[in-house]
Amino acid sequence: VRSYESFCRLRQLTAWLSSRQSLGTWVVQRAFGGNLEGQGQVSGDTIQKYLSALRSVHVDRGEAVEVFDDHHLRRLVQGARNFFPARTWEQRLPITKDILHGILRPDACQSEHPVDTVNLNAAFSMAFAGFLRMGEFTYTPEQLRNERRLVAEKPTRRCVAISQSLDHYRLLLPRSKADTSNADVQLVIASSQDDCCPVTHLLNLYRQDPQPANAPLFRLHEKPFSRQNLPPAQTAHDNGLSEDHIKALGRWTSEAFKRYYLADPRHLFALQQQFVSGRPPPLS
Repeated sequence: VRSYESFCRLRQLTAWLSSRQSLGTWVVQRAFGGNLEGQGQVSGDTIQKYLSALRSVHVDRGEAVEVFDDHHLRRLVQGARNFFPARTWEQRLPITKDILHGILRPDACQSEHPVDTVNLNAAFSMAFAGFLRMGEFTYTPEQLRNERRLVAEKPTRRCVAISQSLDHYRLLLPRSKADTSNADVQLVIASSQDDCCPVTHLLNLYRQDPQPANAPLFRLHEKPFSRQNLPPAQTAHDNGLSEDHIKALGRWTSEAFKRYYLADPRHLFALQQQFVSGRPPPLS
C-alpha cells in the first residue's frame, strides 16, 4: 500500500479512489522495477497479491472495487508473469540428523572465523533440537541498536539455564510467533551425547565466546547473527514421535503452543531425549 501511495505522489496521480491509470502505471513500474525506494522489481504473482491488498483497502474505505476486475489490468499482470517468469529455486531437503552432523563437522568449519564457528554450531544444534523458527533467535541491526527492544523480543545470554547434571538446558524465549498473548515460554533442550549435542555446543560457546548477560544469545564476529533455518520434523518422525508430539515440540500452532506451555517439564524432557537420541525414554 505504501509503495502504491508513494508512486502516486511522485506521478501526481490520485491514489484513492484508484483508477485504471494509477493502478496500471504502478503495475508496470513494479514489473520492471526501479531505483526508488519501495519501487523495486517484483514478480507478477507478487503484484497480484499487492493488488488484492489495495482492493481490501477500498473495501475498508467503502469505495468501489470494480476497477480491480478490469481486463486491461489483468493483462498487465499476466504480461509481467510472461515477461519475467518466476525464478526456479533449488530443492531444499528436510534437514535430518545426518545433515546436521555434516554441518557441524570440523572440516566443514575450516574456513570460518572461530567466533562464527562456536556461535553457528550452538545455534544450529539448538534450533534443530528445539524446533526453533529462525526469527526466534536471529535479529536485525536495528534491534541490536535498541537494547530494550532486543531484550524484550530476542533471547540473550541470560535466557539460558544449564542443568547441573548437564543433561539439558532451559531456553527462555521472550516472544514466540505461535504465542498470540506474547507471554514468554521456556523450552527444554535435552543433551544428545553425540557430535550434535546442543548442551555441548552451548558450553563451548560460553567458554570460547563469553558475552554480557544482555548480549544477544548468538553473534557473528563482524555482523549481526544472520537468519538460518533448521526444520527438524523429518528426524522427529523417523525417531517415532507422533504428529501431535512433533507439533507440541515445535509449537507450530497456537494450540500446540498452549500444550507446550502447560506440559510437565519432565514429559517435555522425555520427548526431547527421544527426539535427539532416537531412543524412547525408559519406563518410569
